[in-house]
Amino acid sequence: MDASTTAALRQRLAAEQSRQRLPSVVAGLVRDGELIWSGGAGTLDARADGPAPSADTQYRIGSISKTFVAVEVLRLRDAGQLDLADTIGTHLPELPFGHVTIAQLLSHTSGLQAETSGGWWERTAGGPWDELLAGGLNLRFTPGTTYHYTNVGYGVLGELITRLRGVPWHQAVQTGILDPLGMSRTTLRPVAPAAPGLAVHPLSDLVHVEPEHDAASMAPAGQLWSTVHDLATWAAFVAGRTEGGARARDPGRDAASHRGQRRPRRTLGRRARSRLADVERRRTPLRRSRWIDARLPGRPAGRPRDR
Repeated sequence: MDASTTAALRQRLAAEQSRQRLPSVVAGLVRDGELIWSGGAGTLDARADGPAPSADTQYRIGSISKTFVAVEVLRLRDAGQLDLADTIGTHLPELPFGHVTIAQLLSHTSGLQAETSGGWWERTAGGPWDELLAGGLNLRFTPGTTYHYTNVGYGVLGELITRLRGVPWHQAVQTGILDPLGMSRTTLRPVAPAAPGLAVHPLSDLVHVEPEHDAASMAPAGQLWSTVHDLATWAAFVAGRTEGGARARDPGRDAASHRGQRRPRRTLGRRARSRLADVERRRTPLRRSRWIDARLPGRPAGRPRDR
């Protein structure tokens, strides 16, 4: 990358940090599966002389966490342990909306409420699965009729992974996705160097400390922490770069617990991956660039209106 392009990217990042009133921000550019540029602006503690962020600084990646949950669900499909057309009640019979399909939960078309019924899960420590159920989970729309973004739906998918894998959802993601991809800086809780959670007051220059806690049953909706380096690896993988060590593996594929569980459906997964590979090869070069942007939110304190 030439010097003028690098300077323009640095300028754009600095302008974004100033305009959005972000304590700090980091970004990276991925092209043809490689991180070709990264940069940072601001300071981690919002002080003028504070430490600067880098491509190895962890930030909470929020709903990007959902992409890891979705891929793990698809891996379960490829392993023959579920079908996307399955109703969620087939695997989690205790749910009051058992007729909703796994595909609808993945695509935010289940009609399930957006947020938890109790305290806002991003501002309060979470509880176990039974507690989430006891708080009340309800449909707002008829499944399959409209798009309605739901964090709760991904909490449900996290429990689905836990139930079928026999380990916590994040451990399944760690073993089956993160470790094979070499994404050692993507974790459930922050590991230094990490940016502390800060929120900027909307009407003044006051900075508030954001809580850092384990959201437990709601963690699949947005708790993972990661870096520019790791997200660049993830962007390349999702865009189709699966050769060599980048190929995610199924640690339980040959386990006895998986034998006899709808094995033939794995061939459908292979055909689907082949079709996706064909689509990827037909993409234009411009589609191969990814802008990785991890930042501290400057949103005001409060809770979402749409539940």
